[in-house]
Amino acid sequence: RTMASQWDPAAKVCDDVVQVRGSTKPMPSVGYVACCSETDVKPSVVLEGATRFLKRGGRLLDTAQYYKNEGAIGEAIQRSGVPRAEIFVSSKIDISKVPS
Repeated sequence: RTMASQWDPAAKVCDDVVQVRGSTKPMPSVGYVACCSETDVKPSVVLEGATRFLKRGGRLLDTAQYYKNEGAIGEAIQRSGVPRAEIFVSSKIDISKVPS
């Protein structure tokens, strides 16, 4: 089972934050990890889990280029109704795909 399928909609989101160097806004220390490739987890599962997380007060989403679920994360942000400026999105890129 993935983080997305284990999400408990009744769970409360942690309020702990960390200060990020160079940012005026503290970043949440707990986030929704949209892990796994689209062959392991359907984008609809990521979309539902991330949307619920944001609606419950979560503000940190973690994804990666490898997972190919950036579209589901973007759609979750739109569906949640949470202003984009309130949400942190962290990601990882495949260095081999970065133009030199």
